[in-house]
Amino acid sequence: MSSKKVTLSVKNGNLSITSNLDEVPSWFRELLSSHKPQLISMLNSENSESDEVEKRLKRLWVNLTKQEPQKNTSFFNLTTSSLDIIKLKQKIFSEFNLDIPVGDLYKKKIFSDQVHHIETQIAKEVKD
Repeated sequence: MSSKKVTLSVKNGNLSITSNLDEVPSWFRELLSSHKPQLISMLNSENSESDEVEKRLKRLWVNLTKQEPQKNTSFFNLTTSSLDIIKLKQKIFSEFNLDIPVGDLYKKKIFSDQVHHIETQIAKEVKD
């Protein structure tokens, strides 16, 4: 049994709703409509923070590999040295002040996975 899900996003300044429900209830649409400016601002803020982490990590990858990664690029497809993962760990520490274990970087070798992992670690640091 799949869970019911509603996703909000902002595209070109418009609030977009996607869902696996047959129909999004009207009361929910009204609630969203009454808080539309706040939701758009909040979603744009989250997107810009994510974009910032992605840009900073991309710069680190390019510095090490001399190639620009796509979201689904594996770090090991761009480098020939296994020592580069240790260099990446050091650069992530310098850039984000996060001490991510080398094992995590091996497991999360895809660029978008590393972005998400760093965002998660930053969020944990903020909470603590």
